[in-house]
Amino acid sequence: MPTRDNAVAEEETTETSVVDGKVLRERVLSLARRITRLAEDDEDVEIEEPDLGHRLAMSVKPYVDRLVTLRHLLNPVGRIIEKREQIEELRDEIADDIATVEDASHDLGETVDFTLITELQTELAAVKRERKLFVEDDEEEEEDEDHDDDEDDDDVSLTDPADGKATVEDQEEGQEEKLPGGRRPFLERPLIERMRLVLGPRLIDLDRLAGILGGRLPDGEHELAEKRLERVWDGLMQIEQFSVHAKNEQLGPLRRALRDYVLLYRTAQLPHGDGEVPCSISELKDRMPSRFVGSSDRSLWYSGLQFYRESFSEGHWALLDRQYLNCTFKLPKIRLGLYARANQLPLQGMRQKSVLEDVYDRVIANAAMEAEFFDNCNSLTRTTYQQKDEPSKKQVHVYYRAGQIRISGKRGLPHWRPGKPRWPGVFPAIVFDQQVRD
Repeated sequence: MPTRDNAVAEEETTETSVVDGKVLRERVLSLARRITRLAEDDEDVEIEEPDLGHRLAMSVKPYVDRLVTLRHLLNPVGRIIEKREQIEELRDEIADDIATVEDASHDLGETVDFTLITELQTELAAVKRERKLFVEDDEEEEEDEDHDDDEDDDDVSLTDPADGKATVEDQEEGQEEKLPGGRRPFLERPLIERMRLVLGPRLIDLDRLAGILGGRLPDGEHELAEKRLERVWDGLMQIEQFSVHAKNEQLGPLRRALRDYVLLYRTAQLPHGDGEVPCSISELKDRMPSRFVGSSDRSLWYSGLQFYRESFSEGHWALLDRQYLNCTFKLPKIRLGLYARANQLPLQGMRQKSVLEDVYDRVIANAAMEAEFFDNCNSLTRTTYQQKDEPSKKQVHVYYRAGQIRISGKRGLPHWRPGKPRWPGVFPAIVFDQQVRD
């Protein structure tokens, strides 16, 4: 039965509890602030009561973990991307292991069943997706991923929003380019200006070529380049998403789509004194020796071969991808066909580079960008050759080593090896002008 003394005691206890609660709350907040400041680089705070801080952290941790888990469950996209990254890493690890095993298996003769290796490579290739210019929100751009004893060597998307609309930033970027000062709409501007707005420094026109090559190109090349640039634009406008963004003045998506591409003019004639000479690997090497192996023509294994001095049939524009398509599991022709289909590009416009085209592209793009523009791989060209007294042809491939352009020849694919970690690949080169001969 409650008494007056009990009531007074309860009242005092309640007041004490309120006071203790306020004190505890203040201490908790103070510790929380101090714990938070521990993560700051500009302040070194020492906790006065580490034991209490530890107990507090451990008591809060289960609730934090639950919130993190709940947030993770409410964000399925994050989980999908995380799993996809894990799968991609696993696939690359398996591909590396297969390349190592395949390389080692050549020394084991008939004791290794090469059919099993081929089947496994085929299964891995089935899960690879082709690189695309324009990707949806739930897609990601993928970067696709050497010599034997019988080889010759130098040494002996526009992220497109799922709803089809540009983001606020994209719209603002486009508005900045089209309206201030009464400027003309994007599609009414001169063609060369449109190209510069989209590609920026990655447009290598004849004026920039003149600076790189040390002289103005012939007037005939200027007339041809201007005429054929229109065909490049017409080809880009055949890509549905490119056309939509261009017509809607959305330059942001266009720039993002082509951020890994360079558009350059492959000139058939190089300036030389008061005239010109045909563009060839030999001429390019003489003009820019630092980009090649420092050897005389006499010591180069390919100096006597036809491709060393052959030239372009005619000048033309080429849209070049910085990334290569890995050809470990698929032939270059197949990879380029899949690439063209994925990007709504004309199949006949997808060219496997010749050795001259590959070397020229590297020399010009590297000089214009002041860096190695293309990713390194054993670039498989369509050029072949046959030395005297050899039973079959070899394929020419190009790669970087120590900042220099190297040219090698080999029968079959130059596979990845631990000592020469370069994947066999092909660089997409899009020539929209169908009148250009290979």
